[in-house]
Amino acid sequence: MDYNPNENGKKVSTIETWKKLIPVVKPYTKYAVIMMIFMILGAAIDTVTPLMSGFAVDNFITPKTTDGLIYFFLIYFGTICLQTCCTIVMAKTAIKMEIYISRDMRKKMFRHLQELSFD
Repeated sequence: MDYNPNENGKKVSTIETWKKLIPVVKPYTKYAVIMMIFMILGAAIDTVTPLMSGFAVDNFITPKTTDGLIYFFLIYFGTICLQTCCTIVMAKTAIKMEIYISRDMRKKMFRHLQELSFD
């Protein structure tokens, strides 16, 4: 087929294998775009969270004050809720893509199998 063994003798797929998947994945580009948007948003929130923790240490713990702590807590809690929602949407979208693509591939393989001759 289009597998090449690597140095350990294990089979590795080539770029041709991935090219064959493009027509199967193409109808689900909307899901792929949604998934990527929420992945990027989640990654941005992952970057902001430690910065917010540092802000809390610098502005509340070190000066030993609670002025503005409620507002910070609400913003931090909202950020965590947004991150959770991003993860849920991204995971649900990925699951839908996986199910739909595998269903389409099974249908395509079954149609191909039905068209083969008995020889």
